[in-house]
Amino acid sequence: MASQTPQRASKRTIGRLINTIEAFRVLEPDIQAQTIMTFLMAARKEGVGMREMQDHLGVARSTMSRNVGILSSTGYRKGVPGFGLIEAREDPEDRKAKQVYLTPKGRRFLENLLSQGAD
Repeated sequence: MASQTPQRASKRTIGRLINTIEAFRVLEPDIQAQTIMTFLMAARKEGVGMREMQDHLGVARSTMSRNVGILSSTGYRKGVPGFGLIEAREDPEDRKAKQVYLTPKGRRFLENLLSQGAD
């Protein structure tokens, strides 16, 4: 079996990235890249601290809280529910800190993203 050329592999990777963004746009057409990154960071490292994500993305604490709210079931505005993909839990070692985990719905969403092939 011949290996893929770098150009073909790059096109496949780009196709997967496009599919990922499109899957999030089904949830919210105007979703921001930092909100998508918040989900992907939680998927990569379950139990990641909100502070760690905030530092990695270079956003304010209020912005990180909003992103987590959008992706969790609580939402970020009164009367606007979130997507239920993640949940923030109290850090057992620091009650003021929060850790982020995927919900069962979030795991199914992630599995769907990972199973999508490039067009």
